[in-house]
Amino acid sequence: MFDTQLYMFEAAGSLVSILWAVPEIQAATLQAVINPILTRLSNCLQIPLAGSDADHLNILTVHHCIRALGSIPKGFPEYPSPVPPDYIPPPIAEFRQIAEAILISLNIMGQFRVIREAARFSFGRLIFAAGPSITEFIPRLMASLLSHFEPTEFVDFIGFLSHMTHKLHEQLRGVLDEILMPLTTHISTVISQFVTGTDDSVARMDTKKAYLTFLNTIMSSHLGSIFVSQQNMPNLQPFLETVLQMAADSSDLLNQKLALSFLAKFLTSFGHATAPETTGTSAATNGVVVVVPGIEQFIYQRILVIIFGIPLHPDFNLKDGQSIAALNEIATLFQTIIKVRGDEAVSYISTVFLPSQNLTPEKSLELTNNMRTMDKRGFQKYYSDLIKASRS
Repeated sequence: MFDTQLYMFEAAGSLVSILWAVPEIQAATLQAVINPILTRLSNCLQIPLAGSDADHLNILTVHHCIRALGSIPKGFPEYPSPVPPDYIPPPIAEFRQIAEAILISLNIMGQFRVIREAARFSFGRLIFAAGPSITEFIPRLMASLLSHFEPTEFVDFIGFLSHMTHKLHEQLRGVLDEILMPLTTHISTVISQFVTGTDDSVARMDTKKAYLTFLNTIMSSHLGSIFVSQQNMPNLQPFLETVLQMAADSSDLLNQKLALSFLAKFLTSFGHATAPETTGTSAATNGVVVVVPGIEQFIYQRILVIIFGIPLHPDFNLKDGQSIAALNEIATLFQTIIKVRGDEAVSYISTVFLPSQNLTPEKSLELTNNMRTMDKRGFQKYYSDLIKASRS
């Protein structure tokens, strides 16, 4: 029932938004809309929790107030990126007032999951309308959400992070730099746990999907240098091992493809022996070029071994469309390795690695030459046909 009532607050926001040509009147109108909700929220937060049934009603009222406040900005147009020269911003001061009220609520009642969920809901809508204007509130929001974080919230929390990363880009760099490795530690624990039933299996797949989508969002938002920052570089290998473990799991084809896709993007930016002459190859890092010491050892001793073995595993079903998609990602990753490491990779793959996998010198040379010379689609088809022939 309450969820349908939220449309009323969104409609109120839409009506206020049409006053964009007169910002003073728009701000005053929005203030008149949010003031009663802010007052009720403040009154509820001043009531001490007594451990009685009355607490439930008070917590529910705070939850409803937060979600109502967050629904109002959703009625405004999306904050543009890039911002046009003639752009007239929405009432940012009032949006910041809403953000502050939500953070105060989290500080007082953040131990309750429904309050954390309401805060994520409302901040997502504030970001939609206000964009980077409320970025300064994000570190406090993350600190409050993580201080009472429950494992069952992981998927929703990561989805919220992905949304903010997509919308705020560079403004979220500091926050992402701080929380990347704690999140990776959590996902490592999740994927190492024994699955006892269907529900556990589905939950683990959903968790992996949320995490891998988040990693790919970081790369597509030009924030990839976070992975090799001063803070995260010491844990880079365990982080990559976690992703590689998911890439090797052919029982979860969707997440296998996401993991392989991330590895290709990561190597495109950080797999080079020396810094590229142009920044075109490091677009995912916003022009920041970092040479990762020892990355070639990880490529040759871990990534190559894993991706070569994936389609040869008996559980890899070539009749499944998702398997073909994963196979295409493997082909792309092979070509990425050749591209970023150059002649070094060509020599190693053709004379050391492939012969160690029982390929003849002739076949090793043919495969490596095709990795280097064929276009993406051509090599994907060639590699797919090669695997099918080897499995027949």
